[in-house]
Amino acid sequence: MPHRILLAEDNADSREVTSLILSRGGFEVVAVPTGRETLALAKELPFDIVLLDYRMPDMTGIEVCHKLREVNPDLPVVFYSAAAFDADKKKAMQCGARAYVTKPEGLLTLPETLQKIIAQRQSEARDQLLSSAFSS
Repeated sequence: MPHRILLAEDNADSREVTSLILSRGGFEVVAVPTGRETLALAKELPFDIVLLDYRMPDMTGIEVCHKLREVNPDLPVVFYSAAAFDADKKKAMQCGARAYVTKPEGLLTLPETLQKIIAQRQSEARDQLLSSAFSS
């Protein structure tokens, strides 16, 4: 079963190209153009990872990231954005992002980056399960 990604990208062309690259990389992609839709879907459906643009028309990726943390603190978040300033990257990492990939340079390595983060999260979940099983 492919890993499911929630992609939040307001630019239709970028959303389409990113979805295509990720689909070809073996992911199931659900793509939305707004932060509000991202939050609504993240509450309704299970996802392995959320891929956020930094700037969207209704709210910033940082705002979405903070709200996602309230709903599901363990859901990995990755920023994929053209906002390449160090301050933007720092804010993203402070809100709990696992990585910050810059457009368009990171597009071709994005599937590999996401696979690594998902594998890391699965390993953390297994470790946590084992730890709680042995501490009982």
